[in-house]
Amino acid sequence: MFCSRCGARLQGIEKFCPGCGAKLTATAAGPSKNNATTIKEFAKDAIDTVTNSVNEMTGGRGAVELHMKDLVSGVFTSHNKSEREEIFIAGTKNNTPLEKDISTNWPHPWLYSRVFLLLAVTYWGLLCMAKEFHNPNAIPGMIFIGALAVPFSLLIFFFEINAPRNISVFDVTAIFFVGGVCSLLATLILDGFFGIKALDYIGAIVIGITEEFGKAIIIWFVLRDIKKKYILNGLLVGGAVGAGFAAFETAGYILRFFLMQADAGLYVLYIRGIMALGTHAIWSAIVGGALAMTKEKEWQGFECFSHPKFLTFFFMAVAFHAIWDMPFTLPMYGKILGIVVVEWIVLLVIIHAGLRQISEICTGKQLTA
Repeated sequence: MFCSRCGARLQGIEKFCPGCGAKLTATAAGPSKNNATTIKEFAKDAIDTVTNSVNEMTGGRGAVELHMKDLVSGVFTSHNKSEREEIFIAGTKNNTPLEKDISTNWPHPWLYSRVFLLLAVTYWGLLCMAKEFHNPNAIPGMIFIGALAVPFSLLIFFFEINAPRNISVFDVTAIFFVGGVCSLLATLILDGFFGIKALDYIGAIVIGITEEFGKAIIIWFVLRDIKKKYILNGLLVGGAVGAGFAAFETAGYILRFFLMQADAGLYVLYIRGIMALGTHAIWSAIVGGALAMTKEKEWQGFECFSHPKFLTFFFMAVAFHAIWDMPFTLPMYGKILGIVVVEWIVLLVIIHAGLRQISEICTGKQLTA
């Protein structure tokens, strides 16, 4: 409700407007000059509703402040070589913090942007070799680096937000490559049982289930290690498996279209590179975080796959995947942008849950913004 005179927001119980003091005549919409404020408040209310619901799914209560700017604030500041090295040696024997020393501050990742820049420069160098110098030897490298750039950068992003710092960059890279290939193999085996022939609405749902479950099996296998007990570990492992899956799958699509027409291959490279910000790495990170939520000490079998928390987030990831693949579009890429926004909100709430978990484990520590 809004005041018809000044547009101030009302709770519906006031007799006089707290903004202008006029006797109230409430209306469902404020004056036109306050339309921007009204839209902003509506968007905030909608986001708070979503974050509150997702937070409750993780075991928390209340809406979550997302701190989205903190995920990019470090990108635009200067960092020296020692800071970079400090990040890369995390998870080694002498560089894993004790549980009581784990930071519960909201992360400020930045190294992922430098990794992306490095891969982008490498790609454009190879592209120049292929286009300007007509060197076909550059094409395989161009395809692989082009497919790798965004997924591997997302991998580094998840590595940076892993506050427990208990998984080394070597292990993460191994999960990226081996886990990516193994999840593709698991998916192909599952697809063989269903015999999907067309990417229609039913096919999109089936593919969403088989691909997310195929990746979930590999994520579960890696998370069996008793030391990987944190929700943020699940995000990292899930993100690594999904990023590997995305890189290899994209490389295959690029090659197939490149063999038909070079420009078509480049188009697939660019479009799938951009879309990687909202596909397999994100879906698998959500699934990995959900698997970690179900872990008390050690899994004896597959009981985690029937846990309500896992099932909730697993089918959420399946829904994101299925709707992404379904044969319909919205104006201005509305479907893709909508999915990306919602799934990143979910992801940020899970990051918050991971920090909350660490705060609860570490006696006397409070979650800080």
